[in-house]
Amino acid sequence: MTLTQKIIEHVGLGVPFASVLVGDTTRSGQRGLLLFPNALGVSPGALETAHELAARGYVVLVVDLYGKDVRPTTLTDGMAAAGPLRTDPTRWRTLMNGALAVLREESSVDPKKIGAIGFCFGGSCALELARSGADVRAVASLHGGVATQNADDAKSIQGSVFVLHGADDPFVPEADLRAFEAEMRAAGVDWQLIEFGNTVHSFSDKGANIPGKAVYSPRVVRRAFRMVHDFFDETLG
Repeated sequence: MTLTQKIIEHVGLGVPFASVLVGDTTRSGQRGLLLFPNALGVSPGALETAHELAARGYVVLVVDLYGKDVRPTTLTDGMAAAGPLRTDPTRWRTLMNGALAVLREESSVDPKKIGAIGFCFGGSCALELARSGADVRAVASLHGGVATQNADDAKSIQGSVFVLHGADDPFVPEADLRAFEAEMRAAGVDWQLIEFGNTVHSFSDKGANIPGKAVYSPRVVRRAFRMVHDFFDETLG
C-alpha cells in the first residue's frame, strides 16, 4: 500500500475550497470516507487522523467547509468559521454534499462503499450529512453535537448511524442525547449511541487539556476506533 496526499480543489456555492485526499489511489473499488474535522478545519491533526484511517484501507477526503483561504489556528477562530454553517443548515448541507460528490468521482473509490466520520464540530457535520438524505452507507460521530433543527429530517437517513460520546461531556446536554434517541427511533434508523464513562469532550484530540471539560484519552481513543473500524467493516464491507 502506497499512501499519497493531494489537495483537491472544488467549488461550492461560488466559493473555492481545498479539501485533501489521503489514501492509496492506485487501486480501484476501495472504501471511501469523508472526514469532517473539528472546528479547526483542515489541520495537521485532521491530516494525521486521515493517514491513520487510510492505512486501514480507506481513501479519505478531509473536507474543507470554510474555503481554501480560511485555516483557523485557534479554537476561537474555528468556532467563528463554523458558526455561520450551523445557523444556515441549507448552506451547510449543500457544501457537505458537494464534498461527497468530489469523493464519489475519485476513481479509486467504490461509490457504493462511502461513509463519513467526524470529530467535535465534524461529528455534527456527519450527522447533518446523513439527515440531508445523502447517499452514504454509514456515518460515525466522535464527541460531536447531536442536536438538529428539524428532527423529521432523520427520516431521510439512508445509512447506519454511530455516535460515540463522553458520558461526562459538559458541552452536550442530556436533553440533546435523549432527543437524538427519540429522533432515531421515530425515523426507524439503524443507530447506536455509545457513552464512555469518566470521559469528557474532545477525547480523541491530542491537544485537548481542559480538566473536567475537554481532555484527550488514549484509552478511550483505542476503544472508540476499534468500534469504529468494526462499524465500517460491517456497513462498508
